[in-house]
Amino acid sequence: MLPRRLAALLVAFGLLGVAGGTAALVIRHASSTSGTANIALEATTPAGQPAALDIADVRLLGGATTVPLLQSSRHTSLAPALTNLGIYAVQPGTYTGVSATVGGKQYTVAITATARSGGVVPIVLVLRPDGVTAAAGNDGVNDAVLTAAGQLLRAPDVTFTDQNGQPVPFHSLQGRVLVVAALDTHCHDTCPLYTALWADLRDVIRERGWGDRVAIAEVSMDPERDTPAELAAYAQLTGATWPLLRADVAQTFQFWTALHAGYTRGRAPSPAPTDWYTQQPETYHLDHDSLAVVFDGNGNGRYLLQGNPTLAHALPQALANLIGSPSKAQSLQNTASWSITDLLDRIDRVLGLPPESVRAGTEQAAREGSRPPDFTLPGLDGARTTLSAQKGRPSVVTFWATWCAPCRNDLPRLAAAQKAHPGLVVLAVDEGEGAGQVRDYLHSLLGADASRMVALLDGDHAIGGKYLVSGLPVTVFVGADGIVQRLRIGELHDDDMTTALAAIGL
Repeated sequence: MLPRRLAALLVAFGLLGVAGGTAALVIRHASSTSGTANIALEATTPAGQPAALDIADVRLLGGATTVPLLQSSRHTSLAPALTNLGIYAVQPGTYTGVSATVGGKQYTVAITATARSGGVVPIVLVLRPDGVTAAAGNDGVNDAVLTAAGQLLRAPDVTFTDQNGQPVPFHSLQGRVLVVAALDTHCHDTCPLYTALWADLRDVIRERGWGDRVAIAEVSMDPERDTPAELAAYAQLTGATWPLLRADVAQTFQFWTALHAGYTRGRAPSPAPTDWYTQQPETYHLDHDSLAVVFDGNGNGRYLLQGNPTLAHALPQALANLIGSPSKAQSLQNTASWSITDLLDRIDRVLGLPPESVRAGTEQAAREGSRPPDFTLPGLDGARTTLSAQKGRPSVVTFWATWCAPCRNDLPRLAAAQKAHPGLVVLAVDEGEGAGQVRDYLHSLLGADASRMVALLDGDHAIGGKYLVSGLPVTVFVGADGIVQRLRIGELHDDDMTTALAAIGL
């Protein structure tokens, strides 16, 4: 359903976003000198204090010597606003404390700040009349600022039940980045979009090897209808393989209220939609906020994304049926406010990884465990072949040329493998040569077996460049699921071939 409390959620999201970028802003303006490190120092006073406080005589402790930072007195802002206290060059090393004078009293607080040559460590001091707290590092600074502003989202430790009837305490999901979506299995608006996007997110997590770092779940806002049996049926209907969670009515309300999300039960429209599970008319309608929450490993809600997400593909039929009409599904997509890239950017930040815009430039090459870059190329007869269209069958993509001596040994091995395994697809991508030259070469080398493989022409080396091919041959073994299982740079040998074919199920 479309969110009722849009303004409140936008405020929450905006504050989280600002806090998420605060330390980065300091870092961008920092200068570094070879052989030294930089401390970017900031301070704030918690929201709700009668007045902002002054700070002076800030010193960094725990290195070879005590390092004086701020000397003069500065007036700090109320959180979430920050007062920039300067950037200070220090000797590389690990610092274990910071001291400061607040209201005429000196306080010392423990931190762990590892300063590396040429790098920048953000440190924030949170001032209170009875003391000082401090945090170092991007994540630590972000959490300290959100806490001081009273905006760090903490979900209660609800004990859920999953679609298999198993208890799942919320704390058991911590230790990894956790991405949670609101769920109502009888939703005819945004929830089917979330379930479809969660399937895409599951695939990305698998492809990037994030299984031990990122978990996903959907949590029901409608526990009266979303029983474990119904959640199990929903999982079977939609292909959801991640936890679908529900709690009792009181705990459900407690959980979502802590995340600034709301829902109300109302009268079913007339005529009432058919309940997909019971095949009877629905007896009520749930008007609810639609959102995704990204929790860090400590269970802190770091980012909110609200509204309906956009998909990069058509909605699977089972989920489209839940929305009802194609025009309604298209309308939801036309008003979408975020995408999987936006969600992955938030996950990247919590994991301390480069954002998606940077990752896209570094993931053009095929990598084991990920999807290979897709391509469409012409064959010797002009017909075009697309790699992604081969999904469902094990495939081999080999980059070669007629002048490549190792390729002369590889091509017969690949033709023999295709002959032994008729379900195997071999795409032989020639780099930079013409159809006549390639046809004559393959015929002389392979004879009748030349027709077993699909010869493709990468005349301008564009696809070879996309795969970062710098020498030939390069051979990519892709499973029926479309995931790269083996990558071989250089000539294939018999052991390589046997291992690689086994990896793609042959």
